[in-house]
Amino acid sequence: MAYNVAFILGLYGIYEYTRGLVHPNSSVALSHAHAVWSWETTHGLFVEPAWQQFWLTKAHILGWLTPERVEDFLDTGYLYVHFIGTIIFLFWLYFRRKRYFAIVRNIFFATTSIALATYILYPLAPPRLATNLFYDNHRYTFIDPLGKVLGTLPQSAQFGYNPYAAMPSLHFGWALIIGCTLFLTVRNWPVRILGLCYPFFMLSVIVISGNHFFADAIGSAIVVLFSSSVVVFAHSLRGTLP
Repeated sequence: MAYNVAFILGLYGIYEYTRGLVHPNSSVALSHAHAVWSWETTHGLFVEPAWQQFWLTKAHILGWLTPERVEDFLDTGYLYVHFIGTIIFLFWLYFRRKRYFAIVRNIFFATTSIALATYILYPLAPPRLATNLFYDNHRYTFIDPLGKVLGTLPQSAQFGYNPYAAMPSLHFGWALIIGCTLFLTVRNWPVRILGLCYPFFMLSVIVISGNHFFADAIGSAIVVLFSSSVVVFAHSLRGTLP
């Protein structure tokens, strides 16, 4: 057990440290952001501003769910649920579904490794840092709830911080792994449904907060699918499939 915990925490630590070593080339990252925006606009996918405007400026129509409370909810989901939820899930998986632990752990490892390589090869500015993006024939500036919490200086000094490591989104990628694992390994239907909902929850968090394009989530899904295929194939060759 100690080995597996150390492996997961070590992987995340290496990922954060190495990601911070990647030189944040803002001009290239912003150029890539415009390319992603253009692709989404062409395919009718650039609706992030509509999501953000509804939840962060009009959510008061739902009564108690004010924009301020939505921002707090987004900050909690992005900063804490992502990491703490993943750790809790891995502990649960080890103790309650141990025969699946190795394969799921390796999918996490492969997904995170590919994500790191992509951050180096394709730096991408998140929507909240991108400029000159147009929505509905108007220039749109994304609201930045996370920036209000961290502030410019503390965020820049954060360990492993790289503002241009957006493609793919590990928030969504890890949530997708967790959700699919719960759905496939648990018999209790409420828990299975909860597992299916978790990736959609995280998708809402990363999009409404302006931290990711929808394209980042699509990229994550592709990476997870590829990683899962490679890991499952490797385990089948060794005869270690659960």
